Amino acid sequence: GDCFKEIPAGFRTYFMKSVLHDWSDSDSITILGNISKAMTVESDLFLAEHTLTIINPNPKVFLADLQMMVQHGGKERKSGKIHKLIEESNLRVIEEKSISSGFVIYHLRTA
Repeated sequence: GDCFKEIPAGFRTYFMKSVLHDWSDSDSITILGNISKAMTVESDLFLAEHTLTIINPNPKVFLADLQMMVQHGGKERKSGKIHKLIEESNLRVIEEKSISSGFVIYHLRTA
């Protein structure tokens, strides 16, 4: 499929890991927006992304940020920026959990 055109509809659970960091903000909103359109009110989206942080920075995340900018035109983002992309995509955060690898898992539902 093509996440920029349409996402298969009606599934109970959707999961994305390390996808948004490959794309610009506008492309990320398109991807999340298409998932939001495909979701039902009972659907969950689990989004796993590295987040940039000044407190306890993870060097791997900063290196990945450079790699994404050079190779793909994407970027790692701070949590606040990810929240903004989520809100602009008609989604809302139900729960957010940081894990030791530098990933943050966002549990999302339609707004």
